[in-house]
Amino acid sequence: LADKVLGGEVCYSLGRFVLEFFRGDLNRGAVGSLSTSQFISLFIFAAGVAMFAFCGKRTEVPLEK
Repeated sequence: LADKVLGGEVCYSLGRFVLEFFRGDLNRGAVGSLSTSQFISLFIFAAGVAMFAFCGKRTEVPLEK
């Protein structure tokens, strides 16, 4: 379940980043040459990839009886 949630987070941030290029409104915030939404999407993408890598390295320790 965590893999699906993190995969959705990464896909959403990529989609949002690309979608912002096609928006026609010019009255929105900007951070450098990126819109505010694109800037935030970069952080969401990085957090999703980092969490995906962290969750992938976790291994279950078998319980001993």
